[in-house]
Amino acid sequence: MKRRGALWATILLVVITGTALLFLSLRSTSILPDSLSSLALVRHVTGDDAREFVDRLHGKGVSPAETEIGFYEGERGKATIYVSSYRRGKEAEEAYSRMVRLIEAGNPVFGHFQIVEIESHSVAFSLGLGRAHYFYVSEAHLFWLEADLPVASDTIRDLLRRTKGGENEQARVPPPFSHGLMFGQQFFTFFQNV
Repeated sequence: MKRRGALWATILLVVITGTALLFLSLRSTSILPDSLSSLALVRHVTGDDAREFVDRLHGKGVSPAETEIGFYEGERGKATIYVSSYRRGKEAEEAYSRMVRLIEAGNPVFGHFQIVEIESHSVAFSLGLGRAHYFYVSEAHLFWLEADLPVASDTIRDLLRRTKGGENEQARVPPPFSHGLMFGQQFFTFFQNV
């Protein structure tokens, strides 16, 4: 009788452990944080819906099989993160390079394009549609952050900390317009005070 009880206890333990591990693995598949600086994640889109959303933005099929979108909101503004995950880092780097070439060559949507080095990481920056845009590669993931101007600097710092430098490392990211470009003193002053 004791043997049977021990067997059932072992089986129950295996089932509980397996269920917990399955739950944790499903829960941790998202690369998107629950919050970004002072902004909260309000909508998370994955799978076919995310790919279709990104493809519609581009007017053609550009997104890989693994694509996520996170919409963030807070009192000071909104931000959106687009993450395209590739099988290999080389594929993510190639997609990044294509994006850089297309935007750098001149684009009616994105202006003031430049590549900045932040904590020894290459990050592309541009302005467009009234928002700041940053994109970069981390491992096999291509990140694109678009953020309202008042939250742009804080959100890219937080995203880089989480994806490039670890939770406790401080990423020093200059806000838009402080990269040596000044398109009017009021913009420069605004971003220095943000």
